[in-house]
Amino acid sequence: MNKIPSTPTRILIVEDEVIVRRSVQAIAESVGAVSTGAGSVSEALKCLSEGIFDIVFMDLSLPDGDGLSLIPEIRKQEERAEIVVLTGTGDSDRAEKALKSGAWDFLLKPVSPREIKLILNRAIDYHEQSKKTARPVVDRIGIIGNSPEIIQILDVVARASLSDASVLITGETGTGKELFAHAIHRNSTRVKGPFVIVDCASLTDTIVESILFGSKKGAFTGADKDRTGLIQEADGGTLFLDEAGEMPMSVQKTFLRVLQEKTFRPVGSLNEIQANFRLVSATNKNLSQMVEKGTYREDLFFRMSSSHIEIPPLRNQKTSLEELILHFIDRLSEKYRAAAKGFTPDFLETLTLYEWPGNVRELIGALEHAFSSGLGEQVLYPIHLPVNIRVAVTRNAVDKKQGTGPEAETNVLQILTNGALPTWNTYKRSGTSALQRKYFKDLLDHCNGDFEMVSNISGLGRARLYELLKKHGIKSQSDIPEKSE
Repeated sequence: MNKIPSTPTRILIVEDEVIVRRSVQAIAESVGAVSTGAGSVSEALKCLSEGIFDIVFMDLSLPDGDGLSLIPEIRKQEERAEIVVLTGTGDSDRAEKALKSGAWDFLLKPVSPREIKLILNRAIDYHEQSKKTARPVVDRIGIIGNSPEIIQILDVVARASLSDASVLITGETGTGKELFAHAIHRNSTRVKGPFVIVDCASLTDTIVESILFGSKKGAFTGADKDRTGLIQEADGGTLFLDEAGEMPMSVQKTFLRVLQEKTFRPVGSLNEIQANFRLVSATNKNLSQMVEKGTYREDLFFRMSSSHIEIPPLRNQKTSLEELILHFIDRLSEKYRAAAKGFTPDFLETLTLYEWPGNVRELIGALEHAFSSGLGEQVLYPIHLPVNIRVAVTRNAVDKKQGTGPEAETNVLQILTNGALPTWNTYKRSGTSALQRKYFKDLLDHCNGDFEMVSNISGLGRARLYELLKKHGIKSQSDIPEKSE
């Protein structure tokens, strides 16, 4: 018999198929829950604005949008609901995005009533337990943004602050991995201890052990006194391995022993020293792949990654971009002791359309360039941004308009017709000049140079066809053999 909570669980079912929605509602009510149904994103948003829910059962393909867009709104609620995705159109990428955004589970239809009831009971139990455990208040320390991914990362930071388990932070260059490492330290019980950074990319086989473990006077040429290693300096605090994927293989075994035993021996010493530190590592490399290739020790990788935080690239954080821009412009105003600056809508649009390969680090540099370029002006315009950013955005816009971007590489006949070849009059209404040229090239290829077939499919007479081929730079008469009579 199911245990019914003293306060009924409030469940929101977001599903456009009426039969499925009512079935899930019936199952929810059978375990003592109070259910509310919504058939679209807009209806779900209305429900979320009017009440608090403990659990949200959510489809992804809804009549007016993607169910994933609801996750930020669900996450804004004071009592965080457990999100169960129940969809018939899922794929591995969407499942990954849902789980990284904080979904409790991801189910693919068809799902039996028994399975739904089982998942529902587990979600209710988990939610009831989590309400009894106070969530630690996280000091964000400069972490800007409220996208689902960032909120989920802050949840991991909060949980990591309760233990001494090792944390591995991964992400592209410039995503702010060190910022999150500081957040873990500042929110942990080791906040009063040191935060020691080891730049693994600068370590070489000849100096790595002396830098990490320290050395005794006379241990090697130039060792004129005892030197304290970085591991000993981190005693009582956090040791941060930056670019951990660059640690030389020769020292990985030794460092693994330090992690296991929390002891080490300085170079030239006969005595071991204890070090009580918490390890946080960061890398822009895929350590799992390095392990498979034999360039990174598997046992060390497992020791380093008791908890894992993956920082998403800025191009996937467009919802946080405006917050970041406002934050850094305010900081730049303080830095230059200048009045606060505004910016035009097209300034923001240009920044939004850019892909940011250098992530937040590149954004900061771009804004500093804009700020200094428009130092004497009150409003920032796109002209103040670095030329490479304006060029990249403009080129992308031109390519899309003219059909010369990557999407134009696909056979346009297949795109427009799904196998049924169109006449020229049908096609030209949707094709730009570049796509029109591709139409003829693809058509010629399809017809193997049979000019009569090209003429029949396109619906064009021979003279008009030659004229258009010439217009688009296709040498028709020399390139297209005449069909023998």
